[in-house]
Amino acid sequence: NSLSGLCKRKDFLGIDEEAKSHPNRTYYFRKYQDTDKLIEMCTQQLEFEEKNIQILNMRGSAYMKKGQDETYRMAIEDFTSIIDLTHGQDVTALYYRGVSLQKIGLINEAIVDFSKVMELTFNEHVNAAYARAACYNSKGNFLKAIDDYNLALVKDQEKLENGIGIPGNTSDFGALTP
Repeated sequence: NSLSGLCKRKDFLGIDEEAKSHPNRTYYFRKYQDTDKLIEMCTQQLEFEEKNIQILNMRGSAYMKKGQDETYRMAIEDFTSIIDLTHGQDVTALYYRGVSLQKIGLINEAIVDFSKVMELTFNEHVNAAYARAACYNSKGNFLKAIDDYNLALVKDQEKLENGIGIPGNTSDFGALTP
């Protein structure tokens, strides 16, 4: 499996043989401690599989974790690649590209991405509503911000009443927490 080095539980990294025989082995991407190493591993793998959406997503998320303008721009490149590969239909990539755009001050572009997420999820992506509201708020467009905050609050309340997940959680849409 080409992703095995990238998706192992952090307590199995560097001990492949033990990991293979461990009864509770689980592969997932979660809070990888060495962000630079993860970026390097993803970059190496992308040399062989340049269109691998999962690896692009992991590397983009890792770039975001670094929290610098330069790395947000690199994350934007990865998420844009995913969006291009999926013909604009990948909600997770759109959302995280929007977050990255917002972080570097490209508010209008972020609003476009958050709006597309809202469109694709029929206004169900609570975090996109909150993020778009914050963008409108920062632009001084308080009426649109209030509308989005109200929408997000209503959706959060519906989730609580229906027992669906945690309010504000977008895991139903496959979002990774960067």
